[in-house]
Formats: sequence, C-alpha cells, structure tokens
Amino acid sequence: MKEFIEKVLTILIFVGIAIYLLGTAIFDMTNKENMSTVNIDIATEVFEVDHAINSKLINKLTFMKRTHHYYIGINEDTDEAYIIKAPEKWFKENFNSDCKSINTNGLEITALAKLLSESNSQELISYLSQTEGLTYPIGMTAYLDIEYKKIIITKFILFAVMLFLFISIFLFFKYPEKIKIPLQILGIILVVMMIIWALAFIYILVI
Repeated sequence: MKEFIEKVLTILIFVGIAIYLLGTAIFDMTNKENMSTVNIDIATEVFEVDHAINSKLINKLTFMKRTHHYYIGINEDTDEAYIIKAPEKWFKENFNSDCKSINTNGLEITALAKLLSESNSQELISYLSQTEGLTYPIGMTAYLDIEYKKIIITKFILFAVMLFLFISIFLFFKYPEKIKIPLQILGIILVVMMIIWALAFIYILVI
C-alpha cells in the first residue's frame, strides 16, 4: 500500500509540474490581451531586487541568483510611462549616459505585461507618487517583461526534457533487458540529466 501511494504521489507531482510548465508557457505565448508594443524615448532604473531560492545550498551556486532590474520608460510625445523589467545589459545597449534612447525615434519594444509582487508594488507606488504629469497605460503595479520569450522557450524545453526523462525511466525499469547501454552507465546519465533539469527548473523560478 505504501509503495502504491508513493507511486501515485510521484505521478501527481510529475503531472503537476508538467501542467505548470506547459500551461503557463502556452498561456503567456497566446496572451495577446496583455501584450504591449510601446515606444520609449528615455528610461531610468527605478529599483532592483535580488531574487534567489531560500536555500543556502542552492544559493552557493552563483548562477542561481538573479538581480531583477526595473526601469521606468517614458514616451516624451505622449507623456506615457511604463515600468519595464529587463536585464542591465538591455539598458546599456539601448540608452546613453543621459538615459536617452540611442535611436533617434526612440526604442520600440514588445513585451508581456505582468503584475508586480505586493512588496515591490508598494515600493514602486511610493516612488511614482513623486512624479507628475505622467500617465500609466498598464497601471502603476504592472510591468513589461522584456525577457518573456526567453521564459516561454525555456519552459517548453523543460517540458520536453521532463517527458523524455519520464519515458526513459519507465523503460529503464520496465524493459531493462531490451536496453543495450549498460544499466549502470544509463542510470548515471539519467541522474545527471535529472539534476541539470532540476537546477534549470529552479532557475525558471528566479528569473
């Protein structure tokens, strides 16, 4: 009975993660309602947030830590402002030292609008309340995610790898006599792939 429950829980966890990866990826990819194309003339950083998983072991891996940079981008013709979440290199590649777009006609971006966390929203509203004469078409508690495509692609890849691992493990235990690769070597390969997959999945949670 205990073994049966463990198998059911394992399958439920697998299905839950699979639904999360595939469901959120498809939703974001087809979410035209929250997709915005805007033109930005000037931008400046509003605040940054260090984001990491609450684990001392995982946080020893420097690539698992991310600093989220939030900028306020302004269209000077319309006085419309947008909060933009983007890597630091995005700002350096598109704006000069005066915070103005390096393009004469401004920078056009297409990104997915998402809601800020409650703590970040409070900090942002406190900052934006000091500005005057600007309107916020998507609101003060939402931001445009420049890296939304990267996240979608990564989720699809993780889903595909997860499916491959599940099928491989099933065949490994169900038909070991039909596997030509030595089982010990195959087992090591699968374990390494699972560890890499797990780290990639955790990385998705912090980007």
